[in-house]
Amino acid sequence: MAELAGVYDTTPAPRTPGDVISRPGQPRSGTTGPQARGKRPAASIIDDIPAVVRVAFDEAEHHDPEHRRPWVALVDGNATRTQAIQTEATRRQVQVSIVVDFIHVLEYLWKAAWSFFDPGDPDAQTWIADQATKILEGEATTVAAGIRRRATRFGYSASERKGADHTATHLTRKRPYPDYHTALSKHSAGTRWCSGWWHGVMTGGLVSAGWVYRGLPGQAGAGSGGIHGRPTI
Repeated sequence: MAELAGVYDTTPAPRTPGDVISRPGQPRSGTTGPQARGKRPAASIIDDIPAVVRVAFDEAEHHDPEHRRPWVALVDGNATRTQAIQTEATRRQVQVSIVVDFIHVLEYLWKAAWSFFDPGDPDAQTWIADQATKILEGEATTVAAGIRRRATRFGYSASERKGADHTATHLTRKRPYPDYHTALSKHSAGTRWCSGWWHGVMTGGLVSAGWVYRGLPGQAGAGSGGIHGRPTI
């Protein structure tokens, strides 16, 4: 499996949850999100995760050798990548904040939604928008508890609630990384450069396993726009 690395600069663009996501039919504020500059991608189908993370840190340090800017890592939740970032940050004596990419969190919310709603039910979109907003407000663990309570209250079987339990477990295990309230005001909640299996590191912005952003004092994550509660990154 390919591992990717990349670096980019960005200027802070503080935003609120309402700038990122909204209920179906409701407009967002239209606040412009941070823009990536100076993108430097790299990829390997040979090197393992720690090796790719080292490449990302090398590139980040090339642009910020004295570690004067904040470094923020956007990750997909993979524990090996997160550990590799923490290990490399310790070795280089640089402080790195880690945030799970919000797009991945939305994917988990959809898994939970299909435990509670029939396929195609428009109420699922509203439910997801509401839960996503709470998570962006820093209430990921509260959302996780609520998902479990709902599955229990309505008597779902183990197979019926599988997606809900998986989502709740993910949100709980990744604490405190879904600190989107802070990320939106200072750093980043989502990747604007790429998607899917890309993850990122940004100095003054971000550091993740697989790819790196080198940012200015912070980046505010998931973009404005999109439809039916889904953000544009």
